[in-house]
Amino acid sequence: MPKSKNPRGVYEKIKGSNDWYIRFAFEGRMVKEHVGMKSTAIKKVEIRRAEVTLGTYKPRAARAKPKTVLVREIIQDYLGEKQHLKSQEGGQLGGYSRFWLKQMGNKPIKSVIRADITKALAEKGKTPTYRGTLPSAGTLNRHLVFLKSVCNLAVLNNKLDKSPCQEIKQTKEPPSRDRWLNEDEERNLFSLLPLEIRQAAVVALHTGLRKTELFSLRWEDINFSTQLITVRMSKAGKKGHVPMNQVVIDTLKGLPHKIGSNQVFWRVMEKDPNFNFKSLDEKFYKAMKEASIEDFRWHDFRHTFASRMVMKGIDIVSVSKLMRHADIKMTMKYSHLHPDHLKAGVDSLVNWSQLTPPLTQSVGSSS
Repeated sequence: MPKSKNPRGVYEKIKGSNDWYIRFAFEGRMVKEHVGMKSTAIKKVEIRRAEVTLGTYKPRAARAKPKTVLVREIIQDYLGEKQHLKSQEGGQLGGYSRFWLKQMGNKPIKSVIRADITKALAEKGKTPTYRGTLPSAGTLNRHLVFLKSVCNLAVLNNKLDKSPCQEIKQTKEPPSRDRWLNEDEERNLFSLLPLEIRQAAVVALHTGLRKTELFSLRWEDINFSTQLITVRMSKAGKKGHVPMNQVVIDTLKGLPHKIGSNQVFWRVMEKDPNFNFKSLDEKFYKAMKEASIEDFRWHDFRHTFASRMVMKGIDIVSVSKLMRHADIKMTMKYSHLHPDHLKAGVDSLVNWSQLTPPLTQSVGSSS
């Protein structure tokens, strides 16, 4: 089988080094530049060709001496590109950005080395959260991925020659959690949650909405006529719809409206306006502790939603659509929860055909 060719103008000086360069024609000669990551090199060579075509390309020697670019600036550039995401301000991206701004925000990006990044992540891994637990491998990985994305954009914007994150590998994560709420836990927890949080939890439990999706809801997203909730911006960046059962309808109709606000869960969000959910989490985990429930997070309402449907015999394809998973493989982890429906599947073949021959001998029959 022939080896796949690299895109034109993208190459490694040392094969297998994963250190990539680009080359392109300018005024009758070939110009070479070191980039770093292959994906960034593919994008940058196209940018350079476009600059040459438009007459805006300047050789390195002719370029003005670059100003000192701080980490703070390239983080702001990245957040600016992601400003359409509801999770940016104070949410996931906001949380990652605050961490890196605190660690190295006023440091020139070109002075940042691999050791600075790994040291910051190691220290974070040893620092308990406000819940008293240490950050998971997944949390550390997401902080690293955020910084990698920031640096890759800086390379594309000619503010950085090579990403200092390039050689840093993510920490191996344990298998995904498989935790859901049983009926006794649900009863105990809901009896201890403040009313406004209990109402939100009921909707989460019966819709499978992610935390940010749930608390981003506005009243125009709720259609009681069609019994559908519109999710404006999902995790995958796509618009979607979630059906409502009667429990959800009754809960939403019982929520108070606030003059001047179109937020559905404004009573929660007025205390956590930037989607950091600190106030919500403090009350949620306090109720959890009082209910003697361990190892359960808000996101596990979503796992409970899927688990209960599977245990009720709902097929995996339907569950996958309701969860709005990009790949059904993500839903398959729930398939083991109720083996009875697998047994029912094979039992349905019994007496399927009258032509099925007897498999046991009658008394007195010859072998």
